[in-house]
Amino acid sequence: EPGVFGNPTIGTTKSWGGGGNDDPYLTYATTFTGPDLAVSTLNSAAFPQNIIFQQVFGFVVNTSLTITDLPKEAIAAIFDGEVDDWSQVPSGTSSSGTVTSSSTPIVVCNREVGSGTRGSTDIFLNGDGCNTVGSLINLTDVAGSVVSVPGGTVTEPADNFATLLELDCVNKNPNSIGYASIDNSSKIGTGTSEPNVKFITVSTVAASQVNGALGVYSYVYEASLNENPTEKGTGSNGDTFYKNAWPVLQTAATTAKSAQVLAIPGLQGNTPTLPLTIGNEPVSLYTRGGNSCTPLQDQLL
Repeated sequence: EPGVFGNPTIGTTKSWGGGGNDDPYLTYATTFTGPDLAVSTLNSAAFPQNIIFQQVFGFVVNTSLTITDLPKEAIAAIFDGEVDDWSQVPSGTSSSGTVTSSSTPIVVCNREVGSGTRGSTDIFLNGDGCNTVGSLINLTDVAGSVVSVPGGTVTEPADNFATLLELDCVNKNPNSIGYASIDNSSKIGTGTSEPNVKFITVSTVAASQVNGALGVYSYVYEASLNENPTEKGTGSNGDTFYKNAWPVLQTAATTAKSAQVLAIPGLQGNTPTLPLTIGNEPVSLYTRGGNSCTPLQDQLL
């Protein structure tokens, strides 16, 4: 939702997913998203928006790493810049070992600041912008920094402006880690253009459409369709497209067909049931209600 990209130093709303850390900046913001805006402005009627469906995301690593699982807390420590050596990262919740037995620099592949995928990752790992007490932690922009550990030295790669570039970053950099929506499972592994990439489980839970719908896996966030404010109510092609598209994308029977997509319960007659309702896509049993700070709420209760 647009509020994730608001600047919390402007206006009265200070707590919202993203906390301004994911707000686009510099040339990218000026040419694409415009000037910084308050969260309250981005969430107002002046910026037409509707949540449309849920997306399931996951973490990927280069196949040079033998791991199949990482604890969520360990992943957060990596992306928050708190650890840069795989020999200091626990290899999984059921193991007392580390990812590597010898010192090995961690290569971090990030999406660009302003990416919805990056924003959701930051909120999932840190609750960035949601916490009003205690320490505030957010995903660190490490691009271009030099990591030097006893096992070697690497320069962290530049941020990636597209999903395929993110996957390619992980593919070509041994000892790397990144993140992407799970529909990319078919694009990675043996026989694909990204053969050196694999998804891992998070705290032993697989990133899957079913696990997301059942609430077993919570790296699930709600996409929104947003209309350019200058098009609002004009009857232009853009205005007509927006008004017709969002109800279709909300409806389970007609929403986007993708392995990452879940229909949001309570919208357009989407009813959460067990066993899962399968229209074009499963209807999730949970929703964040359009605010990424909100924990997934059970809709069967």
